[in-house]
Amino acid sequence: IRDCLLSRGLGDVYKRQTYHYKLFQKIYPKEIWIYTLLILLHMSRKTIFNVQQDVGNESVGGGTLLMLLCTILNYYYAFKESKSLTPAIQATKSYFVFYIFALLSFLWAIFPDYKALFSKCLELISSYMLVSVIMWKTKSRRKAMLYLLYLCTLSATIGYFAKVLAFKSILVHTNTHSLIAAMGALMAWKMKNHYKIRHLAPLVYWNFFMLLMGTSSASNIAFIVGLFVMLSCTKKGVNIPKLAVTFLFFSAFYYFFKDLVFEYVFYGKSQEAVESGTGRQIIWNVVFDTWRKHPWFGLGYIVGERHLVDLTGLPAAYSTHNGFLSVLLGTGIAGAIIFGWFYLKTIWINIQGTFSSKYGTEMTILLPMLAVVTVNNLSFPAVGSEWNYTLPPILGLFALIHTIQYKTK
Repeated sequence: IRDCLLSRGLGDVYKRQTYHYKLFQKIYPKEIWIYTLLILLHMSRKTIFNVQQDVGNESVGGGTLLMLLCTILNYYYAFKESKSLTPAIQATKSYFVFYIFALLSFLWAIFPDYKALFSKCLELISSYMLVSVIMWKTKSRRKAMLYLLYLCTLSATIGYFAKVLAFKSILVHTNTHSLIAAMGALMAWKMKNHYKIRHLAPLVYWNFFMLLMGTSSASNIAFIVGLFVMLSCTKKGVNIPKLAVTFLFFSAFYYFFKDLVFEYVFYGKSQEAVESGTGRQIIWNVVFDTWRKHPWFGLGYIVGERHLVDLTGLPAAYSTHNGFLSVLLGTGIAGAIIFGWFYLKTIWINIQGTFSSKYGTEMTILLPMLAVVTVNNLSFPAVGSEWNYTLPPILGLFALIHTIQYKTK
């Protein structure tokens, strides 16, 4: 294939295609390769090898067995790196505490669906541990940033191709891979400007392409908010006046070009559908009504969300369609306080870090990505619900924000 490409005068194309593979092979040790392949296998469970199951009916099929295999291997390699595991978890300990609290919610879950609760929570914890270890072991800031970019691109790509194969179309409406593609596009864009790494531009274009092909209004809005935050950052940190000016510019653009916005940002949706959150508002009202009956500790992590249909009779209520509401419904006010403390602390550390003379550049790259996750999580439970292939890059983002101060250049 290589000789064929070169003979046709396409050597430069071949080099661009293999550059990042060779770079990854060169700068990351063998164990990071193994861990990354395990993450890709785990992602494949929810994409390429996904076994469709009835909502609320977890059968022991290929998907379940693959989940058990990935979970066991995650724990094996995480505990194998015990020297890195302890400080890695310490850096994000409030998030770890939330997972433990979620696991303990079997004590008060209103449905005895313990198999789902235990398996899903243990899967989440295992993935969190492995990704945390990877980000901790990567001692260079630049290498850690590049690894996160690769993880975003791989996650979005595997999700996108799975959708293409399923729907036989390059236009695949989703709010999953488009979230990670939005993160990857912004990250590659900023890294291209700050780092002298060849061939980052194709990663910008590829991630942006996957974002557009996802046709997700929520992801498009999240990307715009992330872009808004990115344009408001300077080398010296977040610039409040610049933030205000950028906000005014986007507001004016929306006011004068509303039809254009609805055509491209809210692709294929009417104004009524947009204003109702495409039916999400109905589900959110149901979630709040259900949560009010068990406000302090919720209905049980994962369990409450999985049984919304049984509780409400609303056929579409198989998900809260909001990660923060998933936390509230599953673990109540108590869990929301733990999760909220971690999330607000992460935002604060990220914003404060943009003013650092040592790692401010990296924090200004990560902040727009955190904005994308936060906004998109309002319509798709990427964080706060069960494991999804979009989670590893987000876990990597959290870990990097909390550990970047310990890394060298």
